[in-house]
Amino acid sequence: MTAIRTWIVRGLTATAVAACMTVLLTGVTQAYDRGHCVQIFGNDANVASVVQFSMDGGGADFGDEPHWFGAPVGTAVVCFATSGRIAVKGRLYADRSQRAIVQIRFRRTNGTFSPTVQRTVDALPNQGLASAEIAVASPTGQFNRVRIRLFTRDFTTGVTARVATRTFNR
Repeated sequence: MTAIRTWIVRGLTATAVAACMTVLLTGVTQAYDRGHCVQIFGNDANVASVVQFSMDGGGADFGDEPHWFGAPVGTAVVCFATSGRIAVKGRLYADRSQRAIVQIRFRRTNGTFSPTVQRTVDALPNQGLASAEIAVASPTGQFNRVRIRLFTRDFTTGVTARVATRTFNR
């Protein structure tokens, strides 16, 4: 009888966990999307294409809420405008005792690069996770590529490390 009871309890526990996860995950994921690109470039006709993505770099992540188990569940967005510009919008996350750094650089169609734009967010010791919304648009001109790099800087050791890189082409 105890074997059957153990099997039933385990089965019910697994079902309860699955049901709770479904409830928690359903409807809570956020995403930067085409609507955010429209806000940046003025109207829908100005948006040529959109790419949603997330980056999990361990101590530094880029995406959107929620941020579960060390990674963003929601997505950031790369916006390609009909005018030739590119924009990136998302949320930068830093884990405890880390500085998260995002570097964004745009490449023109003639092969030259815009200056690198860098943004940071600090999660101080005893603070836990920290985040900030990041929105960066290229200068005026014709651009065909954007590179996004994530770095961490550990406050305890002082070590800075690149943890993730993504490149998006028009």
